[in-house]
Amino acid sequence: MRTQFDNDHLRQMQRMKRKKRMKSEKRRQVFFRRILKTGFIVTTVLALGVAAREVVIRYIAQEQEAARNAGKEFLAGSREDADLNNEEVPDRGAGGSSAQGSGNESGDQAADGSGSKTEGSAAGNGSTDSGRNENGAAGTEESGTAGDDGKKDAGQDGKSENGTDSESDQTAGQNSHYQKTEDTQKIKDEITSGHAVFIDMDAGTILALKSARKRIVPASMTKVLTLLVAAEHLESPESLDDKFKITAEITDYCYINGCSVAGFGMKEKVTVRDLFYGTILPSGADAAIGLAEYTAGSQEAFAGLMNEKLEELGLSQTAHFTNCVGIYDENHYCTVLDMAVIMEAALQNEICREVLSARTYTTSKTKQHPEGIEISNWFVRRIEDKDTGGEVLCAKTGYVEQSGNCAVSYGVDQKGRSYICVTTNAPGTWKCIYDHVYLYKQFSKR
Repeated sequence: MRTQFDNDHLRQMQRMKRKKRMKSEKRRQVFFRRILKTGFIVTTVLALGVAAREVVIRYIAQEQEAARNAGKEFLAGSREDADLNNEEVPDRGAGGSSAQGSGNESGDQAADGSGSKTEGSAAGNGSTDSGRNENGAAGTEESGTAGDDGKKDAGQDGKSENGTDSESDQTAGQNSHYQKTEDTQKIKDEITSGHAVFIDMDAGTILALKSARKRIVPASMTKVLTLLVAAEHLESPESLDDKFKITAEITDYCYINGCSVAGFGMKEKVTVRDLFYGTILPSGADAAIGLAEYTAGSQEAFAGLMNEKLEELGLSQTAHFTNCVGIYDENHYCTVLDMAVIMEAALQNEICREVLSARTYTTSKTKQHPEGIEISNWFVRRIEDKDTGGEVLCAKTGYVEQSGNCAVSYGVDQKGRSYICVTTNAPGTWKCIYDHVYLYKQFSKR
């Protein structure tokens, strides 16, 4: 009897062990099936992501190729009577307004916004400066393909209808803010930039020039006017602490167009002050579009305000902007003389001067960036240890393929004299910097 009981107990224990093993095996099978299923899902998502990325890359490449072709057509159609020895700059006009004439190639855009601070989608087309020359890769010298001197002559060819030269026709629609004197130097091979002007701010005279009246692509130098217009439309200094939310439309716009950015994330709430510094120091398109939308409700409405400011400055005959970023557009243009006027106007605004002179800045702390984002004005930091005969205090750079490397800067010499320097079409970042170094050093010796 006892033996029978022991055998039954043993068989029961064995059955229990088999059940445990079966349950354990089943759990392992379920576990591994789940791993395989998860791996399949992850692999599928990654594969779809790679495919989507390839589609986006191909799209961007197509857009860049279209922009390059447009730039080549722009340059090819503008090689008309480009004789640097015959450059003329009209005398300084009363009140800083330009003479009216027939050189206006494109009308001003009307502002369709009245300062509303709503979040909208960023709009525009073309290809902007990709930040490759502004955001910190020291010594990098990308090759700009638009270094030729033969850009469009701002709508002027210096001839009257009957084919004869006339002073009135030459000055029609031209920037007349600065006076050319008998001491004005015509620059040729001394610098690598294709267009340049060096201004004595105190005397209002042109010290040196190179294709200064010819149309240029301003690239991200555009953001100096973006800064000025936004600053002038602030309701009060306290508005700098207002918050603005970065939208998906803004980040998508920057990605699709290959823009340089400050680095703000989607749905990140930043201050308007962050937008000001982010627009200039790292040349952030995300910050610039944020300023435009905060100020006017949309980039299109803000472009209208920019053109109103150009008209106020007396530049509407030779300058016209279509966006706040500096993306290439055949209707987005000015001259280096125009850019000097814009820079001088910005320097007279306290907020603009403070931003343009900043070496570094750390944005406010947010959920996405708990320590903020440290940004720098690399042009100012790179030129500060160079021998300029003084000090370069403010600057804004730019680059698109159609403009080459360009920059506008403000500096003083050891005697306290103030200058503005504008150059475009340099074949590299450092060559652009050294063109500014040369001009400041050259004229600080006076």
